[in-house]
Amino acid sequence: ISNSGGLVSVISILFFGVFAKVSFDLVITLAVNTEGAEGSYEELGRVAFGTKGRYAVLISKFIYTFGCLVAYVKIVQDNFATAAHRLLYGCSDFPMENDNNIASSVPWLSTFLHNDGLVTIIVGIIVMLPLCLLRDMTPLEKFSVIKISAVTAIA
Repeated sequence: ISNSGGLVSVISILFFGVFAKVSFDLVITLAVNTEGAEGSYEELGRVAFGTKGRYAVLISKFIYTFGCLVAYVKIVQDNFATAAHRLLYGCSDFPMENDNNIASSVPWLSTFLHNDGLVTIIVGIIVMLPLCLLRDMTPLEKFSVIKISAVTAIA
Protein backbone atom coordinates (compact mmCIF):
# COMPACT_ATOMS: atom_id res chain seq x y z
CA ILE A 1 0.00 0.00 0.00
CA SER A 2 2.80 2.45 0.81
CA ASN A 3 4.37 2.08 -2.66
CA SER A 4 1.10 2.54 -4.55
CA GLY A 5 -0.24 5.55 -2.68
CA GLY A 6 -3.14 3.53 -1.29
CA LEU A 7 -2.98 5.15 2.13
CA VAL A 8 -3.14 8.65 0.64
CA SER A 9 -6.09 7.57 -1.52
CA VAL A 10 -7.99 6.15 1.45
CA ILE A 11 -7.35 9.27 3.53
CA SER A 12 -8.45 11.52 0.63
CA ILE A 13 -11.64 9.54 0.09
CA LEU A 14 -12.47 9.66 3.80
CA PHE A 15 -11.73 13.40 3.97
CA PHE A 16 -13.93 14.26 1.00
CA GLY A 17 -16.65 11.91 2.24
CA VAL A 18 -16.79 13.70 5.61
CA PHE A 19 -16.57 17.08 3.86
CA ALA A 20 -19.49 16.19 1.55
CA LYS A 21 -21.60 14.97 4.48
CA VAL A 22 -21.01 18.16 6.47
CA SER A 23 -21.83 20.26 3.38
CA PHE A 24 -25.06 18.38 2.68
CA ASP A 25 -26.09 18.58 6.33
CA LEU A 26 -25.48 22.33 6.26
CA VAL A 27 -27.56 22.83 3.10
CA ILE A 28 -30.40 20.69 4.47
CA THR A 29 -30.37 22.61 7.77
CA LEU A 30 -30.42 25.91 5.90
CA ALA A 31 -33.26 24.76 3.63
CA VAL A 32 -35.36 23.69 6.62
CA ASN A 33 -34.63 26.64 8.90
CA THR A 34 -34.64 29.53 6.40
CA GLU A 35 -37.89 31.45 6.11
CA GLY A 36 -39.35 31.24 2.63
CA ALA A 37 -37.19 28.29 1.58
CA GLU A 38 -39.97 25.80 2.30
CA GLY A 39 -37.43 23.01 2.76
CA SER A 40 -36.26 22.84 -0.88
CA TYR A 41 -32.88 23.57 -2.44
CA GLU A 42 -34.43 25.57 -5.26
CA GLU A 43 -36.28 27.88 -2.89
CA LEU A 44 -33.16 28.24 -0.74
CA GLY A 45 -31.34 29.44 -3.86
CA ARG A 46 -34.19 31.86 -4.57
CA VAL A 47 -34.16 33.24 -1.01
CA ALA A 48 -30.38 33.66 -1.04
CA PHE A 49 -29.80 34.96 -4.59
CA GLY A 50 -33.19 35.66 -6.15
CA THR A 51 -34.50 34.08 -9.33
CA LYS A 52 -30.98 33.61 -10.71
CA GLY A 53 -30.08 31.59 -7.61
CA ARG A 54 -33.11 29.36 -8.09
CA TYR A 55 -32.19 28.75 -11.72
CA ALA A 56 -28.55 28.11 -10.77
CA VAL A 57 -29.69 25.40 -8.34
CA LEU A 58 -32.02 23.87 -10.95
CA ILE A 59 -29.28 23.84 -13.59
CA SER A 60 -26.76 22.38 -11.13
CA LYS A 61 -29.17 19.61 -10.15
CA PHE A 62 -29.90 18.85 -13.80
CA ILE A 63 -26.20 18.69 -14.74
CA TYR A 64 -25.43 16.46 -11.75
CA THR A 65 -28.34 14.10 -12.51
CA PHE A 66 -27.53 14.00 -16.22
CA GLY A 67 -23.86 13.28 -15.45
CA CYS A 68 -24.84 10.39 -13.16
CA LEU A 69 -27.12 9.00 -15.86
CA VAL A 70 -24.39 9.22 -18.51
CA ALA A 71 -21.91 7.48 -16.20
CA TYR A 72 -24.44 4.73 -15.45
CA VAL A 73 -25.23 4.20 -19.15
CA LYS A 74 -21.49 4.02 -19.89
CA ILE A 75 -21.02 1.39 -17.17
CA VAL A 76 -23.91 -0.64 -18.60
CA GLN A 77 -22.49 -0.29 -22.11
CA ASP A 78 -19.02 -1.42 -21.06
CA ASN A 79 -20.11 -4.35 -18.91
CA PHE A 80 -23.61 -5.72 -19.58
CA ALA A 81 -23.20 -7.25 -23.04
CA THR A 82 -19.77 -8.68 -22.26
CA ALA A 83 -20.94 -10.18 -18.97
CA ALA A 84 -24.09 -11.67 -20.54
CA HIS A 85 -22.04 -13.15 -23.39
CA ARG A 86 -19.53 -14.71 -21.01
CA LEU A 87 -22.26 -16.08 -18.76
CA LEU A 88 -24.09 -17.67 -21.68
CA TYR A 89 -21.19 -18.76 -23.90
CA GLY A 90 -18.20 -18.93 -21.60
CA CYS A 91 -14.92 -17.23 -22.47
CA SER A 92 -14.91 -18.44 -26.07
CA ASP A 93 -15.49 -15.86 -28.79
CA PHE A 94 -16.76 -18.67 -31.00
CA PRO A 95 -19.75 -20.14 -29.14
CA MET A 96 -20.71 -22.54 -31.94
CA GLU A 97 -17.54 -24.61 -31.35
CA ASN A 98 -18.86 -25.70 -27.95
CA ASP A 99 -21.86 -27.95 -28.66
CA ASN A 100 -22.38 -28.74 -24.97
CA ASN A 101 -23.40 -25.15 -24.29
CA ILE A 102 -27.17 -24.54 -24.09
CA ALA A 103 -26.79 -21.07 -25.61
CA SER A 104 -25.11 -22.46 -28.73
CA SER A 105 -28.58 -23.23 -30.11
CA VAL A 106 -29.27 -19.48 -30.30
CA PRO A 107 -26.57 -18.10 -32.65
CA TRP A 108 -28.28 -14.71 -33.17
CA LEU A 109 -27.97 -14.00 -29.44
CA SER A 110 -24.17 -14.07 -29.65
CA THR A 111 -24.22 -11.65 -32.57
CA PHE A 112 -26.64 -9.41 -30.68
CA LEU A 113 -24.48 -9.41 -27.54
CA HIS A 114 -21.44 -8.32 -29.56
CA ASN A 115 -23.27 -5.10 -30.49
CA ASP A 116 -22.71 -3.05 -27.31
CA GLY A 117 -24.60 -0.01 -28.59
CA LEU A 118 -27.78 -1.91 -29.43
CA VAL A 119 -27.69 -3.85 -26.15
CA THR A 120 -27.26 -0.56 -24.25
CA ILE A 121 -30.25 1.02 -26.02
CA ILE A 122 -32.49 -1.98 -25.33
CA VAL A 123 -31.41 -2.30 -21.67
CA GLY A 124 -31.88 1.45 -21.31
CA ILE A 125 -35.42 1.35 -22.70
CA ILE A 126 -36.50 -1.80 -20.85
CA VAL A 127 -34.77 -1.27 -17.47
CA MET A 128 -33.41 2.25 -16.96
CA LEU A 129 -36.19 4.34 -18.53
CA PRO A 130 -38.99 2.92 -16.35
CA LEU A 131 -36.83 3.42 -13.25
CA CYS A 132 -36.13 7.03 -14.25
CA LEU A 133 -39.84 7.74 -14.69
CA LEU A 134 -40.76 6.69 -11.14
CA ARG A 135 -41.98 9.65 -9.09
CA ASP A 136 -41.68 7.68 -5.84
CA MET A 137 -38.96 5.15 -5.03
CA THR A 138 -41.09 3.27 -2.50
CA PRO A 139 -41.76 0.34 -4.90
CA LEU A 140 -38.00 -0.28 -5.02
CA GLU A 141 -37.74 -0.72 -1.23
CA LYS A 142 -37.99 -4.50 -1.43
CA PHE A 143 -34.87 -4.65 -3.63
CA SER A 144 -32.66 -2.93 -1.05
CA VAL A 145 -31.99 -6.30 0.63
CA ILE A 146 -30.77 -7.67 -2.70
CA LYS A 147 -28.53 -4.63 -3.20
CA ILE A 148 -27.01 -4.89 0.27
CA SER A 149 -26.46 -8.62 -0.19
CA ALA A 150 -24.74 -8.05 -3.55
CA VAL A 151 -22.48 -5.32 -2.14
CA THR A 152 -21.60 -7.55 0.83
CA ALA A 153 -20.85 -10.51 -1.45
CA ILE A 154 -18.65 -8.40 -3.73
CA ALA A 155 -16.77 -6.79 -0.85
